[in-house]
Amino acid sequence: MKTNNNGFTLAEILGVIVVIGLLLVLIAPTILNRLSSSSDDTNETMNQFIYDSTLIHINENTQKYPPGKSSKYCVPIKDLVESGELTSPVEDITTGKNIEDKVVLVQKLSENNIDYKIMTQEECDKELDNALIVTLQSCPTGYTKSDKDPKKCSKTTVLSANNIATKVYNCPSGYTKRGSGSSTSCYKRTTTSTSRLSKKNYSCPSGYTKSGSGSSTKCSKKSTTTTSPTQTTTKSCNGGCSLSGNQCSCRHSMQLYYKIYCSDPEGSKQKWRSYVNGYLSQGYRCECNVLALTSQGYSGSGNECYRKQDKCGSYTGAYYDAGTFCHRSWTESPRTSTGYTCPSGYKKSGSGSSMKCTKSTTVYANPTTSTTYYCPSGYTSSGYGSSMRCTKSTTVYANPTTSYSYSCPSGYTSSGYGSSMKCNKTVIDTVDVIETIQYNCPPGYVLNNKKCVKG
Repeated sequence: MKTNNNGFTLAEILGVIVVIGLLLVLIAPTILNRLSSSSDDTNETMNQFIYDSTLIHINENTQKYPPGKSSKYCVPIKDLVESGELTSPVEDITTGKNIEDKVVLVQKLSENNIDYKIMTQEECDKELDNALIVTLQSCPTGYTKSDKDPKKCSKTTVLSANNIATKVYNCPSGYTKRGSGSSTSCYKRTTTSTSRLSKKNYSCPSGYTKSGSGSSTKCSKKSTTTTSPTQTTTKSCNGGCSLSGNQCSCRHSMQLYYKIYCSDPEGSKQKWRSYVNGYLSQGYRCECNVLALTSQGYSGSGNECYRKQDKCGSYTGAYYDAGTFCHRSWTESPRTSTGYTCPSGYKKSGSGSSMKCTKSTTVYANPTTSTTYYCPSGYTSSGYGSSMRCTKSTTVYANPTTSYSYSCPSGYTSSGYGSSMKCNKTVIDTVDVIETIQYNCPPGYVLNNKKCVKG
């Protein structure tokens, strides 16, 4: 299909025309109504301006238009232009025609009800021939016309009633009322203050144990000190030797006599003992008679027998003679032993190289002090520390005072005070107004069979 890129098709043009037509059909009535409404509003405003100007003209020309409760006037518009109430040209907004040759018919039905209408002079003259029908409204004797409803008459009646006296129970100033009537009670809370009390507290630093109380408080803790033991070297000598410096001095002695001691522990059988070279020998028998031993070289007394040995020279080892003993002296190296000891005041535990030396001491510290504040029994505290206050609340009662309160019954309004109070109630009685039809003629006309005729 071949397309035309140089213009619109007939179908497209017709479619646009249809859309525009539909829009005009929808929008045109609204626009026309708005124009018509605007024109009507303007015309009504213009007419109201003419009516206001007419009323001013009538009030300024009372000789030509005498005032009355009800009357009719024909006021030429050209008179309004000449007197300056209107400015020429005066035109009808709707038609655009000059209306200065027309008149304004004014029908004053009452002081507040005036009707205006623009017409020709001929039409207005005919209106003057017709009597103005006025409906007069009146109220029965004692009634007045209601401001709210023009068709109603009202009469106001004031009724009186006695006031009502009520006994009232009141509390003195500062007291709170509780209960009502004769059960009323009056009370108030009073607050009493007193000085706070204080207590000194003693406490110990962390890790210390407290003992005692008050100013006798003591703070103590056990402290354990550990130190290494001291290594010591001890020198010693064999038996018969004594340490002298770094050497052991030794001396050996031997007795030069045999010694026999006879006893009789077993009756006739005896034992003797001999000491040879310092050693005890047993097994020889001897007679208890000491004298029997003398032949063997023994001498002595009693139960002891001695026989002298050879000289010391017969002993090897460089012994020398010293009376009844032989002696030999020499030096030798001492024995050395290693040990561990603790300082004075320390306690030993363990042994050897694993030994430990410990000492327990008691360390003292001064207690710290703080002050606690509190209130006496029955008092309540507020605040803290040295700013604490101690207060106690008590309830004080008082007798209520009595007086009378005056009021009016429901629906009545009060005036005055106390026993002089007056109670009044306003009652409004409403009836329909009385309407009377009256025919009125303009000035210069007389009423004739409900028609106005020039007199």
